[in-house]
Amino acid sequence: MAAEIKIASVLMRFVNNESCVRCKAGKMRDILGELGKRYPDFSKRILDENGNLSPQIIILVDREKVAAANVMDTIVKDGQEVVILSALGGG
Repeated sequence: MAAEIKIASVLMRFVNNESCVRCKAGKMRDILGELGKRYPDFSKRILDENGNLSPQIIILVDREKVAAANVMDTIVKDGQEVVILSALGGG
């Protein structure tokens, strides 16, 4: 089985306009790495130059926000839903 990765609409253009993709379950770092191989522009958008999650990106696992400090080591199990959001700002 795999994990279901839902992509926020503002990020869909970086994943061929797909709203949902499936990835092998495991550490979030590996899931994001797999997405980066499939969609290099997506990886550039959500990760910083050191490979860490950009501060503008929020990740939920089964509707629970994952703390930024722990996100890359978070284990995603088969069947879990991951949502990748982009924080929006403005004034």
